[in-house]
Amino acid sequence: MIADLHSDKLTVEFSRWQALMHGQPIRLSPIEYRILAYLVCNADRVVTQNELLTKVWGPAYRDESHLLRVNIARLRQKVEPEPSSPRYILTRPGIGYVLVKHEHPANLGLYGSGSAETRSGCSAAGRGTG
Repeated sequence: MIADLHSDKLTVEFSRWQALMHGQPIRLSPIEYRILAYLVCNADRVVTQNELLTKVWGPAYRDESHLLRVNIARLRQKVEPEPSSPRYILTRPGIGYVLVKHEHPANLGLYGSGSAETRSGCSAAGRGTG
């Protein structure tokens, strides 16, 4: 069974394919959920655009970076306090994205300490699993 992620702001329930912010359900499309789940599973690591495109949409979409940009923007609208100045889902220009987990004033509490067990269930974030 896949372990869920719980923190004081964001909860990702891998077993239910659900995300909550401050305990309230976030209405995410299946694509937005898979992007968020994959970033959570790889928190504090830069995930390349190609990697995200391949894991979320499949290998045929590897060069469709516009799909990723649009969906990341939508996701930020739903999880960022100020989407125009993201604190959690950061862009690494020309490379990809990173979901920050370090607990400092700029992003306190987004992601708990997270055990290896929590992250081990992250295959559910990939395409076609569940």
